[in-house]
Amino acid sequence: IVQEQYRGVIGLRGDLAFINPSWQFEVVGIYSRSEGSSVRRGIREDRLALSLGLDPTADFTGDGIVDNDGDGIADDYDNGLDVFGAFGDPQYIGECNTAGLANPDLAAPDLADGCVPVNLFAPSVLGSAVGSFATQAETDYLFGIRSFDTTYEQKTVSASANGDLFSLPAGDVKGVIGFEFRNDKINSRPDFVASNGLFFGFFADQGAQGSKDIMEAFGEIDIPLEADKPWVRELNLNLSGRVTDEEFYGTNFTYSVKAGWRPIDPLQLKFSYGTSFRAPNLRENFLAGQSGFTTVFDPCAVPDAAFNSLGGGYDAALDDRDPVVLQNCIREGRDPTTVGIDNEGVNTNPLSSAEITSGGSLEIDPETSRSITAGFAFEETFGDGFDVSLGLNYYDIKVKDSIVEPSSQFIVNDCFFRDDGQRSAFCDRLTYDTAPTSRQLVSDVFAGFINLNQESVRGLDLNWVLSKEVDMFGSLVDFTITGRANHLLERSSLFIGDDGTPDFDDDTGEFGFPRWTGRTTFRADYDEWRLSWTVRYIGDVEQDEDGIDPFVDVFGNNPDGTPNEDGALSDTCTGIGTATVAGDGIFCRDVGFADEQFLHTVSLRYRMDGLTIIAGIDNVFNTAPPLVDSSEVLAIANTAIGNGYDYDGREFFLSIRKEF
Repeated sequence: IVQEQYRGVIGLRGDLAFINPSWQFEVVGIYSRSEGSSVRRGIREDRLALSLGLDPTADFTGDGIVDNDGDGIADDYDNGLDVFGAFGDPQYIGECNTAGLANPDLAAPDLADGCVPVNLFAPSVLGSAVGSFATQAETDYLFGIRSFDTTYEQKTVSASANGDLFSLPAGDVKGVIGFEFRNDKINSRPDFVASNGLFFGFFADQGAQGSKDIMEAFGEIDIPLEADKPWVRELNLNLSGRVTDEEFYGTNFTYSVKAGWRPIDPLQLKFSYGTSFRAPNLRENFLAGQSGFTTVFDPCAVPDAAFNSLGGGYDAALDDRDPVVLQNCIREGRDPTTVGIDNEGVNTNPLSSAEITSGGSLEIDPETSRSITAGFAFEETFGDGFDVSLGLNYYDIKVKDSIVEPSSQFIVNDCFFRDDGQRSAFCDRLTYDTAPTSRQLVSDVFAGFINLNQESVRGLDLNWVLSKEVDMFGSLVDFTITGRANHLLERSSLFIGDDGTPDFDDDTGEFGFPRWTGRTTFRADYDEWRLSWTVRYIGDVEQDEDGIDPFVDVFGNNPDGTPNEDGALSDTCTGIGTATVAGDGIFCRDVGFADEQFLHTVSLRYRMDGLTIIAGIDNVFNTAPPLVDSSEVLAIANTAIGNGYDYDGREFFLSIRKEF
């Protein structure tokens, strides 16, 4: 892999004294160019097929189309012929198929060059951990080169001027005006092997080619409306705006209004309202067809724990999946009691090697947003040097048409794990293997860029600093308490499917989005020493309330203690039957919640003459992350993942640094 980057800047700054002595200007031109190339060596899948007697251009599926997915290899030539079994068949050993191709126009130009029979069962291949082909001719034929070259260019010209516009009794009115032109261009060029995904185990990548022009004009004005008056120590207004003309998305205007009022010296009240606009970038617009394979977990597949390998097949009593998942599978026309089981009923496997396709589009819309913030800042010294600083900010942000590239597993999970009673629009992006001899697993996922109709977040940010110097031990000890807290009021998303069906989801209070989080640090400074104690807070969370059956208690059982409607007990029971009789003692529950948690860290620092020593304990009380039901919450071994908990337990640390 080789990367090179070039960047040139030329500019001019000066005064505009003929307009106003305070005015200045700046003109800048920037050219940047980034070039990258990669060359990989690997086994050509099409050559491997040909050397074993298989025609990589034949219509193996019989649908009249050789290459539906455009990856350069005939559809299902490996799956349809059970390629590993075929390799063991003598007719596919030493049978280089050079007699003729069914569809030679689909073949790589160098496919048949030097074709030699390949024996995958030669002792040199199987006789060691890292095998080699029996002859150099086999190696030379099977191994090829995959190359990719990408060039990105950006040209920018901008000009701006700023200075005083006029004077008011409260001060000078200042302004800025400017213009910018930008041209972005990408040229990502794969060779034939890369564009068709001919390497074994590699995806097909068509690269990206395109360019766009963007022109912008902007201005800003800062107005001191009033000052040094009773109850109006300061009153300021800031107005700014920007006009953007994008080659593919037309003209858009964004603006911002900010105001600050200081009725008394210690207190400032703040407010802002603003909008934004972001057009899709080059990759989101021009990424050509890209496909590859990845392993996807299929929630509809029978879990190993619920499969009786001794001939009993699926056993509902051992199935620990959430009933909501089973219902979602049935809704999509899938049988969660058979998916994943092979056609001979010998074993089950929930993992699928699915083909993931994505690409850019000029059909996606630009992102827009609006934000509102309001709050206050208070600073004052009370009594004998007791300093207080408080701040509170309310924020309300809505992003419309945000551009997202969902991962394949997210698409699968959102379809089958949704527990709010709504069908996910992402379900339409999934295709399943319906061949009679298959496991009926997810086979294709479309993960291209899409617009998420609206994302909303609202909340409160609170911060504080309290400090006081105290005379102790013949010296001053500076005590300080600093902290911040966030109260999340809303974290929601709205996606409207192609059929107009709205899909709304509010994650506030769920795992990953606690309603309250915060951090407080107590600090004492004495000469060269500092003692710190930090407490981090994570609020209680629970799974989506909309998905909880009001007729089922928190233990996953009906009110009378009998099994729930799917005929099974909670999947964290200590034993079958422990809750089948009311009052018999309940030892199980669907744990889709976690209590609030406090994490403590203490440290002692010594600093003098360029020497700094820090020692401390992280997670002082060895607080463990909460245990949950892995079928209800994303977790590993019943430990909730990705929510800010401490997974390492109590840790001791020591740091010594010397500056010379």
